[in-house]
Amino acid sequence: LTEPVCLTLTMIDTAGTGWDGAELFVFPKEGYKHPLARYHCPRTCGYYSDDDQSCDFIDYHAGTEASTCDAEGTSLTTTYGCDCSACICSGYDPPSHTYLHRFALADGFTGTEQVCFERGQGQGEYVILVTDDKYPGNIQWTLEGYVVDGGAHDLRYLDFTTLESKEGCETPGGGAAYLMGGLHAKFYDTTFKRTSAANGNGGAVVVASDFDKMNVTERSAADFTRCTFEDFQADFYGQAVFSSVAQLRLFDSHLAADEGMSLAAGTVFDFGVTSDCQSGCGRGQYGTCEKIDECFSCDIGTCNVCPIGTYRAEPGAVTAGQCVPCPIGTFSGVEGAGQCSTCPLGSYVTLLASDEDGLGTNSGGEACVACPAGRESTESGSVLCQSCTAGASSQEGEACVSCAAGKYAQASGSTECYDCAAGKAVATSGGVECTSCGAGTYSSEGAASCTACAAGTYSPISGSFVCIECAAGKSAAVGEASCTTCSAGTFSNESAAVCTSCSAGTASTGGASACVACGEGSISNQEGSLCSPCEPGTEVDGGECVSCEPGWFNSEQGQSCRACEVGTTSSDARALSCSPCPYAYTTTREGSVECDGCIEGYYRDPTVTDETKCLHCPDNAYCAGDSIPGTTLLPVPRVGFW
Repeated sequence: LTEPVCLTLTMIDTAGTGWDGAELFVFPKEGYKHPLARYHCPRTCGYYSDDDQSCDFIDYHAGTEASTCDAEGTSLTTTYGCDCSACICSGYDPPSHTYLHRFALADGFTGTEQVCFERGQGQGEYVILVTDDKYPGNIQWTLEGYVVDGGAHDLRYLDFTTLESKEGCETPGGGAAYLMGGLHAKFYDTTFKRTSAANGNGGAVVVASDFDKMNVTERSAADFTRCTFEDFQADFYGQAVFSSVAQLRLFDSHLAADEGMSLAAGTVFDFGVTSDCQSGCGRGQYGTCEKIDECFSCDIGTCNVCPIGTYRAEPGAVTAGQCVPCPIGTFSGVEGAGQCSTCPLGSYVTLLASDEDGLGTNSGGEACVACPAGRESTESGSVLCQSCTAGASSQEGEACVSCAAGKYAQASGSTECYDCAAGKAVATSGGVECTSCGAGTYSSEGAASCTACAAGTYSPISGSFVCIECAAGKSAAVGEASCTTCSAGTFSNESAAVCTSCSAGTASTGGASACVACGEGSISNQEGSLCSPCEPGTEVDGGECVSCEPGWFNSEQGQSCRACEVGTTSSDARALSCSPCPYAYTTTREGSVECDGCIEGYYRDPTVTDETKCLHCPDNAYCAGDSIPGTTLLPVPRVGFW
């Protein structure tokens, strides 16, 4: 006899936006296996990373062509060798006659559908397929009583054939234990040996629930801990154990096959709910187990540690594959890790503790290594140390720091900032290169700015690290690229800021280190560039040519004024010569401006007081005149006269 199958399906989208690509199909087994109906887009494409994705997933995110499976216009099949033969992006859709039902969550967080269908004798096997989604992590689905952990890109098999009776009656089976009607039992350290079920299911154990009591809390349940099953046989389903919509759990238990034999399919038979088979190993470990149907047979008490770079958070792992590679940004540096550690700021996750390149791994990290000098990680959980940008540097494990003023880092990834060379400078932090100091300036090593050359010094070219002193005869103001030659009439010593004008009576030609005194009778011009002799009628006095005073004369250039001789006068200044006195007249001294005396043989007229008037000496007298000092100017009688 057969019963109809009724399924209650709940579709969930954790983002609340509905499924975007994912669909759920219910196929009869024979319809799904038909070569024209097979609908399962495989995850064979490594376009994004080493983790393969389906063509649909990649096309959802990066595709630009509506009628082909592509990434940014590039064919996933031709260029990347991906298998897109049964994918939505390739235009494939299963023929409608091959599936029984088709569902999708159009919008919102959740939606529930219920469907029932009749089945024929021996037609109790079905396939539930969920296609890939643009956001597969958001997709969940459950099938009441059968599936609690459905996701995107999922494939599940259901078998309802055990609901059929044999020869008109049900066969309970269970050679050692038969649990029914919501019964719960626990077995510890028990060996089930030489058990069988003739014309029944479950050579050792049957665990079944009433079909009218399908609530999880009402189901039958059996736990087997450190139990061994040996030499078992059943005529129908479940050579060792048969479970029908019940909670069967095997912990650290072993199903032994005959020596040299392997267990055949159907040793552990599940209907409606998959058995929970675990090892007895704790976190960070896995058992030495063999997959039998949907269950595992484990060597009791035997555990292996998860390798470095992996972890196992939950106990009961049955394969090494359940030791999960540490996710991105985490690592496990020891065997047997129950969890992975997050790599802190300033470091990165890598496969080797000796790694020094700053390029880590996205999965399975075995070590957390400080970022090498010249790189940084700005957040915890990094798998890559970014190179410091040009203008910055870092020490091992530290953040990148901008170069201070006066320092630079020309390339990215610099391990240190370098001092600007002497003759160069950079004023701001984060310098990529130093700028040469301009002519007239200089700098020492590591300078943030160029310094103007001091007065009296200069730098003739850019990039100078020292200023040169001006030679004597030249000068320079502050910040000069060259020294200026002193002009005629000026001079300078070494390192002069300005040229000094020559003092009166001295002169210089251009570029002089000193002024030269003018010769006797010469003076310098106003600019001090030339010495010139004084003109006739003048002489030097205080660095200037001054006119000869009255009574004095100068008849030649560059000579001093001389007093007029006795008997001559010059009444005007700047005289070139002296004029002789009129006859009978003379001067009483040199340098006279007038003839104020009489010559011998003449005498002054005593009656004239306001001027000199010479009278001829009488014949009977002698007149000495003013030319003989100490003599009278009046006539003196000659000897023998009176």
